[in-house]
Amino acid sequence: MANGETRNTGQSVGSVAEGTYTQQQIFTRSRTEVRGLSPSAKQEEIATLVVRDLIYEDWETVWVQASAKDPWQQFRFTAVEDDTNLWTSGAPLLRFKPGDEVDIYLGGYLVLHGVILIRQVSYDAKNHGIVLQGVTLTYYAANASIISEDAQYEGSFEEIAAQVLAPTCSGYKTMGELDQTPFKPPVHANQGQAIWDFLEPLARDRKIIMTSTPYGDFLFVGEHDGEYVGDLVEGGNILKCNAIIADLKARSDFISSGQSSGSDQKNGAESAHMRASIPGTAKCYNPLLTPIEHPVWTQHEVELRAANEKMYAEGQGKVEATVVVQGWFNPKTGKRWDIYDVVRFESPMTGIDDQEMVIETVTYTQDRNGTLTTMKIVAPWGFNDRRHTRGGGPLGTATSDNGPATTPPTQTPHSQR
Repeated sequence: MANGETRNTGQSVGSVAEGTYTQQQIFTRSRTEVRGLSPSAKQEEIATLVVRDLIYEDWETVWVQASAKDPWQQFRFTAVEDDTNLWTSGAPLLRFKPGDEVDIYLGGYLVLHGVILIRQVSYDAKNHGIVLQGVTLTYYAANASIISEDAQYEGSFEEIAAQVLAPTCSGYKTMGELDQTPFKPPVHANQGQAIWDFLEPLARDRKIIMTSTPYGDFLFVGEHDGEYVGDLVEGGNILKCNAIIADLKARSDFISSGQSSGSDQKNGAESAHMRASIPGTAKCYNPLLTPIEHPVWTQHEVELRAANEKMYAEGQGKVEATVVVQGWFNPKTGKRWDIYDVVRFESPMTGIDDQEMVIETVTYTQDRNGTLTTMKIVAPWGFNDRRHTRGGGPLGTATSDNGPATTPPTQTPHSQR
């Protein structure tokens, strides 16, 4: 919290909102349009919580995190003040409690709509402290058990997701083109199975990445063209950096296998042994065989799963860097740094120079070290970004490999070469 700033703690939203906007209008408008809750010389560094139309801005520490892999996003705020301040100007904070829905603004932009899950209070003779922790509303839906008479679902992944999410308070958004191949025969949810645990494996079968938005919906990511938003440059805007180049999940081949119910058009070995294979980068024999958990109908489904396994194993985690920059906003766009944004990473010291990367995790913080954004950036070929290739060629296309499993090829041991 910077000194000398005008705060709105204790006021209602209506008394400080820009123009004639109501709280609902502020929530639904684009993050690029509304910056009105905190009139201040440094409003781009003010974190605001709004709970039941009450505002609190006097934070000791701020922590908001979004990840491209997680079913919900998270936040943690702390307030530590002397006895007089906390019980007068801080009175609204004392009424914030678990179960309350909350809107979080950073620099006037709405960055998260969620719910408080934990409130922790500590005090001594002179000071009182409160910690509030919570998540986005997808927390409820992701953990909810599927309640259905037969728990069977047929159709594309998107159609099944719409059915399963219908009773919840979370909808879904899409990015790019989702594969629309239907699941046939119907897929079955286990008794008591959570929605996330049911949908996420189905998403993998269609090479769809499943995550969440900051506003309480799920996000389904298909093949898309990533959006370049700016640069992260050594000696420029990078304050700190830690980079890793690893090869822990390389395989010689990625093989998927599935079985189909027999029909007049398909029977015997054709339905019992459906396989697809895609080459990996490991130089020695080290294949990964992934059986599909449910019956499949087409060879295309088996090929999609093989391509997905390679994307996760060899696309994500090979090249990554954790980068810290000043502030919450990208000076090139005026918007906050966000997951799935594409950045150009230039850092000769790390051995990664002039390469496009995707923001996988973004963490906004404010404490005694200042107002910072920490980004985990990774190689883009693991996020369904079809613009990018790896090593001069694409991740590759899975090919049919039907028939019973064959004996692996014999290799000459290195000791005998």
